[in-house]
Amino acid sequence: MNSYNLLLVWVVIILLVRHVPQIILDFINLRKQVRLSVPSSKQAFLMIVLWVVMHGFALESLSGMAQAHNWLTIIGITMVTLGCILGLVALLTLRTSYHMNLVITKEHRLVTDGIYRIVRHPMRLALAIETLGAVVISRNPFLVFVWILLVTFQILRSHREEKLLGEYYGEPVIQYQKNVPAFNPFYSIFRYLLKSPSQMNLNSKRTPRDDKFDVSRSL
Repeated sequence: MNSYNLLLVWVVIILLVRHVPQIILDFINLRKQVRLSVPSSKQAFLMIVLWVVMHGFALESLSGMAQAHNWLTIIGITMVTLGCILGLVALLTLRTSYHMNLVITKEHRLVTDGIYRIVRHPMRLALAIETLGAVVISRNPFLVFVWILLVTFQILRSHREEKLLGEYYGEPVIQYQKNVPAFNPFYSIFRYLLKSPSQMNLNSKRTPRDDKFDVSRSL
């Protein structure tokens, strides 16, 4: 087995490790009672299609390569790996609070701890890094457009999600938005270095209506 076959196997494994738990969690959480939602299933389906297209091109490029250790390929695989790790960490932080669609469900909580203290949408940031790595691997100009389209959908989706959160939670969400950037982790890290950790704490268990209900974070 040559080096590119090993890289291909690695990318397939890391993608499975990252996304299979997400599919399982989504299947489990789909059975929970929805309290409030906004239409988002079609947009989610379109993003899945774009994801499949991008990684399909990347995997095809890896399987057809004859040269070993191309530096762009190594950079791309590193980005895919980092994106998958970040996304998995965010998913494990959410656990039962994850939902594919933009909904408020029973027995969820507003997650503002862990990696969500650094950025408000780490799963979307992770997906952007992961799929940009696929673009670098494939080096297909068409995928640049696909990636921009995917990121645009993710940003629009994050705005819709935060509007839903704000309508349901009110002030706690507003304060969270003021303290934590949406996608830029360097801002939070810089603030953390300048301020004491106690100043960065957010109450992750506050609920304005009923302690039994909370908002799920979505992909």
